[in-house]
This record gives sequence, C-alpha cells and structure tokens, in this order.
Amino acid sequence: MTATPERYDTEAQQRARQIRPDLNPETSKGAARSHRALIRQLSVAAECNALRAEGVRNATQVIADRRGITVSTVRMLLHRASTEHGITINEQPTLPSLKGAMRIVADWYASSEGRAVL
Repeated sequence: MTATPERYDTEAQQRARQIRPDLNPETSKGAARSHRALIRQLSVAAECNALRAEGVRNATQVIADRRGITVSTVRMLLHRASTEHGITINEQPTLPSLKGAMRIVADWYASSEGRAVL
C-alpha cells in the first residue's frame, strides 16, 4: 500500500487519452470538467484494483481516507467508471465461510511450504 493517489492520477491521465482521445480539456469548460471527472474515475478504479489485488478487505474505506472523501463518493466513482467506461473493478476478496477458511489453512500447513515454516 505504498502507492500514492498522485501515481494513480498520472496513470489515469495516460489512460484517459486512450479511452477518449476526442476529449480535449482546452476546448471548453464542459470538456475540462468531463476530462477531470474521467481522470478521477480512472484513478480511483486503478487504486481500488491495486488494493484489492494486495488483499485489502475494505479498499473503498482506504481510498476514502487517503483522498479525504466519503466512502459513498468512492463507490459512485467506481460505479461510473464501470458503467460509463467499461472499467473492470476487481471483486472484494472474501472467503466462502469460516469452515472453508479453516480448510485452506489446514491444507497450507499440510503442504511442504507449510511444514518448512513450522
């Protein structure tokens, strides 16, 4: 979790040019607003996917805390990125049940990797 929102903003600017090359923020105020909104959506989506790939359970809360916005705003940005621009948001990492989690842990301990740790 060492990446900063600024890094995601830089990546989002590059991606925005690929997704909407026709959107030039210098043509009008409306285009500038649309461009900023697109960059923000792409940035939050990239940050959320990175956090979920790291196994962070509540990525939306982490993003909200980092950026100083509400969780509902983060969810809205993720929803818009998904529906308006087709950005895939990774699912929240979950375990099926406590019994399933215990089986996973038991299997790991029984493996050669788990025995090496013990």
